Amino acid sequence: MAKKNTKIFITLYSLSIIISGYFSYAELGFIKPLVGILMSLGAIHFIENLKSKPSVKLDIIEFNPSEFPKYVAVFIIQSVGFLLLHSIYQNTDHTESHIWPFIFIGLITGVPGIILFVSLVINKNDSISFDQIKISWKDNKEVNSRRLEDIADVTLVRNSFIYIFQLYSIELLMKDDSKVEIPTYRMNFTKQDILLVIKKIKETNNLK
Repeated sequence: MAKKNTKIFITLYSLSIIISGYFSYAELGFIKPLVGILMSLGAIHFIENLKSKPSVKLDIIEFNPSEFPKYVAVFIIQSVGFLLLHSIYQNTDHTESHIWPFIFIGLITGVPGIILFVSLVINKNDSISFDQIKISWKDNKEVNSRRLEDIADVTLVRNSFIYIFQLYSIELLMKDDSKVEIPTYRMNFTKQDILLVIKKIKETNNLK
């Protein structure tokens, strides 16, 4: 249900960007929105390619990605929005209505920035850890674990169809043919962090 709602949100969000962008063209033109979108996508792409080193305490290896670079990305996205708004009010009559450009700029910078910031605050303590026997993961207050020897295979699953929201999870295929999802898409894990976890599982279980 959560994945279905996410896809509906992303579809409506994308349509809103297209519609508001169309009505904003007269005031914003083409270049400014393009630069804003590219900078926002660049910040998100930067986040997705971050790789955090796991911490080791006694016999426990823990993956708990750093939030600081992601806060920097949020700042960049919001700065882009501020500069676009500033350019509108600097070059036009202040008595004019700018509702469509305001909505458009809010959608391409405000919404991604707010989503990232809220996600960082809510999920800052989420983690995945390994000990000698099992893999455990903490998603807010929900804690789960599985024995490593019961895992037959592991794959990366993409839960989104739009580039700006690349939502990935880890799927464990158990030896009893059941499947277990680790919902890394809501745990502040970048794609590179997830790939490190998958690599660790494969190395531990000698999987290809």
